[in-house]
This record gives sequence, structure tokens and C-alpha cells, in this order.
Amino acid sequence: MIAFDVPGVAVTQGSHRIGWTKRGRAVVVPDQGSARLREYRSRVRQAARAALWNDRGAFPMAGPVRLEVVFERRFPKRLRSAHPATRPDLDKLARAVLDALSGVLYRDDGQVVELVLSKLWATDPRTVIRFEPLG
Repeated sequence: MIAFDVPGVAVTQGSHRIGWTKRGRAVVVPDQGSARLREYRSRVRQAARAALWNDRGAFPMAGPVRLEVVFERRFPKRLRSAHPATRPDLDKLARAVLDALSGVLYRDDGQVVELVLSKLWATDPRTVIRFEPLG
């Protein structure tokens, strides 16, 4: 198992959109995101590469993988619940991490066969990632 942290606030990645060509044909346009998203994905990749520094495995992996991601969010000014059941959406946070790790830990995010996601309150925001090859 490989575990590492990414300090700072996690950023969401939106869905693909439908765009139109000049001839009126529909095309899928991937969400490239904002500068904040590009910077966050870069920090995730750097943290993953630093965690792999001492590992002698062949990366990116070719087989199935398990990924556990915990998004630690900053406590709000007024705590209303023990759980952060607020925006941002957990699936959009995960999408940014999965895409960032493609080509670093695994070849494609389609190889992730087990994915455990959580959002927690914390004093310092960070993303905790645990990666494990299966089989």
C-alpha cells in the first residue's frame, strides 16, 4: 500500500459538456477546469511521485487497483453537523483526484475497481490518498 497526503483545499472537476461545431455537429468537450483545478491536480501528481520515490514497483500499474481518498475540509464558522454534508460534491472531488493520478499510479482511471471516498471536518484542509494494487 502506498499512502500520501496532499495539503491544501481540494478542488472539484466538473463533467464533460456537449459542444457544437460550426457545421452543427455535437461533440463532447472535456472540462479542462480552472487554474485552481490544474494547480490542485499538479499537487496531487507531485505528492504521488514523491510517495513512489522509494518504491521499486513498475508504475504506472497495468492491473486493477484500489483507491481510498479522504477529503479533509476546514471546519465552518458555525458547525451544524458532525459530518460535512455540504458542497462540494464528493464525486466531483474524486474525479479531480482520479484524473490527476492517471499516468502516475495507474495507466487509466478505468483500472480503479474499488474506490472508498470520505469527507471529514479538520483544522487544516488536505487530501489523504491510499493506493493499493490488486491481484
